[in-house]
Formats: sequence, structure tokens, C-alpha cells
Amino acid sequence: MKQENAYKIKLVKLLEILRQDSDEDSYIESTEILSKLAAMGIECDRRTLYGDIDVLNDFGYEVLCDKAPGKPNRYCVVDCNFDVPELRILMDAVQASSFITPSKTKVLLDKITCNKATADDIEKIYQLCKKMIDDYENIDSIDYDRVLKWVHKKIEKSIDEYTVIYVDDRKAGYYHFYKNEDGENELDDLYIFSEYQDQGIGSEIIKKCCALDDKVVTLYVFIKNQRAVSLYQRLGFEIVRTVNNSRYIMKKENRKYYEAYEERYKTAHAHGVSWSSDVSPPIVMEMLDKYNITQEHKLLEIGCGEGRDSKSVLERGFQLMATDISKEAIVYCKKLMPQYENHFSVLDCLSDKLDVKFDFIFGIAVIHMFVLDDDRNGFYQFIHNHLTKGGVALICTMGDGEFERQSDISTAFTLQERNHELGKMMVAETSCRMVSFNTFEKELARNGLTIIEKGITSSLPNFNSLMYAVVKK
Repeated sequence: MKQENAYKIKLVKLLEILRQDSDEDSYIESTEILSKLAAMGIECDRRTLYGDIDVLNDFGYEVLCDKAPGKPNRYCVVDCNFDVPELRILMDAVQASSFITPSKTKVLLDKITCNKATADDIEKIYQLCKKMIDDYENIDSIDYDRVLKWVHKKIEKSIDEYTVIYVDDRKAGYYHFYKNEDGENELDDLYIFSEYQDQGIGSEIIKKCCALDDKVVTLYVFIKNQRAVSLYQRLGFEIVRTVNNSRYIMKKENRKYYEAYEERYKTAHAHGVSWSSDVSPPIVMEMLDKYNITQEHKLLEIGCGEGRDSKSVLERGFQLMATDISKEAIVYCKKLMPQYENHFSVLDCLSDKLDVKFDFIFGIAVIHMFVLDDDRNGFYQFIHNHLTKGGVALICTMGDGEFERQSDISTAFTLQERNHELGKMMVAETSCRMVSFNTFEKELARNGLTIIEKGITSSLPNFNSLMYAVVKK
């Protein structure tokens, strides 16, 4: 209850700061917001600030975000006419929602279904398009009747590509996702009916479209529709061009969310430093000794990063294959340890397969980067499929065994300010999912891995608390 009340107070204070210190002509930087909250004794960081802003937008407070490469995000609230009763409504709404937990999100997603549109939907989609033009287009600058005729014809011609969104078997909106003339995926005519807005449905449809493949997603949005522009930016889209002073073309490089460390490494290495500490946790060597792993055995490291643990293992003479999804990390390791260059290679354990099996596999602080259940299962399955009979694996993940939380994968790659030995550094945000021992054990069992031993360790100065499990097939 205390945590819930503290969160409500934080949201109200955040709203007050935005109301007092920002408007559409004057944005406030995230650093200043965090400083003001800290002065009130309220804990907040950039990662949680993104979520807090999303909550305010979900409850109807139009908070806009301005992003620029290498600079802190800036925010403003469009409508500052909040009174005390309205703030009380916000607090009640927060209490009712009590955060959007994974289980609540799943309930919402389970209610959403989609089917192909038919000719019966043409007129409804046309009217929604017409209203959007009436509300946001510079009418004086276009041939209005001609544009409307073109819109109607476009819908008729491509109605088979449109999708109807249903919630609880009732129509809730439409969208058009297709390959445009440039061969890019384009999201067009996304409409959520008014009675279904502010429930996260539009965001889920956008995420669904972006997840269909790993190619660029393009969309057009009216400049005056700042709420939509802000939403797309929060979901990783960037403005690439302005068309007729009326619309933005926005694009999203559809990278896998768990690849974000590639950008973080690039930033650190461009400054001539590593991102992580080079202090290897003792647990790797302890388990090698405990389970009688010798130099004749074959070892695999998943997620070697900048080579912190690889270096210690290789210097002991083990046959180690050290892998990471980040090309930047692998290049860095090879330069750092040229004598072991042939031991490092790029590997995506969710999509790649190896022809060899290993006697000992380890991944230190890797599994927490995978947020989605399918991705976590893929990680465990890779280990299962690449262990020899009698082989063991050491899996360490962030967590204290009890607390659970997960990040919003749509914010991966967005810039955030982080502390480093050089001082403050703007780096890519990454993904994180912390689970309890109960969840951890269920995941392992579900993927055919048996726990031999488990416990809590640490990897200072990077991680104060790490759960670990030694497993076998």
C-alpha cells in the first residue's frame, strides 16, 4: 500500500512540474524534471520516467516528447488547465490500475482479435480518413474534393489489405499494413474508435506490426496531430522528412530490442573506454573447479560482452568459444585479446545453431536481457540443444529471487543518461526482465533443464545481486 501511494504522489508531482514549467512553446528537459522530483524526496530515473509519462498519456493528459540525438529528452504538457478534482481523478485512476502488470497486459491482448476488412468497411474507413483530413490537414493548400476522391479510391482498391480490430468481438478500429512501392512495410490509416482509446490498443497494434519482420516500418502522420506524433516517438519512430508542411514521414529501424547493447558499446568505445567493469565474478571459476571441467572439455559462453569472463577462462587454458550478438563487442574483444582472436565470434542464440555440443555453457547476466517469453524459452532451448550428455550450464540473471519487473521493449535504443567512470554519458537504453526464483525454476523446467544447484551471488561493481542456477539436461 505504501508503494502504491508513493507512486500516486509521484505522478501528481510530475504532472504539477509539467504544468508549472512547460507548455507547447517551452519544453522542460528530463534532467530538470528528475532534479525537481529529487528535491521533493521522490526517487525517479530516466527509465521509470518514460513509463510515468506513458501513464499520464494513457489517462488523457497530452504530454509531448521532443527527442534529439545526444541530448536529454524534453517534455511539455499541452493542456495545463488541471484543477484539484481532476488530479484526484488521476490518483483514483492510478489506484484502480495499480501499474500495468504483465498479467493485466495479457488480459487486454487476449481481448484483441483481428480479421480482414470487407467491402462493408469501406465507407466507415473513408469517413474516418475524411475526419482526420478535416481536423489536421491544411485545407487551403490542397484540392479538397480531389484528395477525398483519391482517398476513397485508394481504400476501395486495397480493402483486402485492411484489418479490422476487435475487442471482446466488437469492432474497435482499423489499420492498413502493407508493402509500399519502395518495398518497405508501411502502417497507414490506424484508427481506434473513441470509446476504445486510451487503453493501449493502438500501441499494441503498432508493436504487433513492427514485430512481423525485421525491416523498416514507415508511416505518415499529420504534424498537427501531436498526440500521435508523440506516441510514435515513444515507440521508437523518428521523423525523417516533412511533406508539404502538413505531414511527417516517420520511420522505425526495426531492430531486435535485445540488440540495444550494440549501440551502448559503440558509444563507450567511441570515448575510448569499455562500458562494463573488467572484474570477473568468482562464480565462473568456482563452478569450473566444482564440476571438474578440464582443459580437454569444450566450453561455450553466451553473451561475452567486452570479454570480462572470457579473459579469465582463456588465460586458464580452457577451450572456450566466446560469443555475443553484438558485432561491436566481438571486434572489441579481438582487439583487446589478439592472442585469443579465434575464440570470439558473433552469435544470436535465438536464431543461430552450432554443429558442436559443449560440456560447459555459461551466460552471466544475459537472460535478463530477454523480456518476451518466447525469447527466454529460445535462450533455454539453445542451451538444452547444445549441451553434451552429462554436460552442465551455469546461468546467472539479475534479481534477488523475489522481486519481478520488466522494461518496455519499445523504449530499447532510446537515449538515456547513465553514470560512467568518465561521468554522465548518453547511451542506448537496453531491455531488462527480472524474475523470481519461482518463475526462474518454472522456465528451466519447461525447457527440459534440471536444476543441480541454485543460489544468490553478485558481480560487483556491475550487479549487486545475481540469481544463479547450475543445470543439466
